[in-house]
Amino acid sequence: MKRFNRYLSKATCCAILLLPLAFTDVGQAVAAPAASNVNVVNTPTVIVGNTPSTPLPVFDVDNPASQPFQESAQFTMAGGVSPIFSTISDITVVPAGKMLVIEHVTFIGGTGPSGAKMFAGISTSISIVAPEKNHFLVLTEQGVIFDNTVFTASQPMRLYAGPGTTVRGNAFRSPDSLGEGPGEFSISGHFVDVP
Repeated sequence: MKRFNRYLSKATCCAILLLPLAFTDVGQAVAAPAASNVNVVNTPTVIVGNTPSTPLPVFDVDNPASQPFQESAQFTMAGGVSPIFSTISDITVVPAGKMLVIEHVTFIGGTGPSGAKMFAGISTSISIVAPEKNHFLVLTEQGVIFDNTVFTASQPMRLYAGPGTTVRGNAFRSPDSLGEGPGEFSISGHFVDVP
């Protein structure tokens, strides 16, 4: 009996607390407002209601296709007797007010007579006061062509070069040989406007 009285008193307390909610709109489903006109009251007047013959102009300012870019630079490593030889090729200077986003790099280079090895990369900087950083390519040996061991790369990348900076290609071979080592760097991507 005591147990029943305890449950009864708890149920009574809950009923007393919930009774005011029955007479308010708390907890009731909120219906969607009826359709109504929207009035713009501030100036200037805004008119939205373009027709197919006069569409609203839309601009995709971040579309890479709006400012495409590609450039290449050729080089020739002179022959010599040092244990390692390198070349630096200036590919492009980024215009003022632009950030160059490099999306793809290709490389071909010859080492001279067979047996030499080669590695290469692209150097960029995000500003004229920041240090250049070298981004290395994955080279694949293609074989000997016209007495040159040829290495190539075709590699997607995401590199940034700031306004006024120079994008450079760097190639290294070892051991050096008496023959010349020709080659070329090509980059493609797009510009982004910067303040």
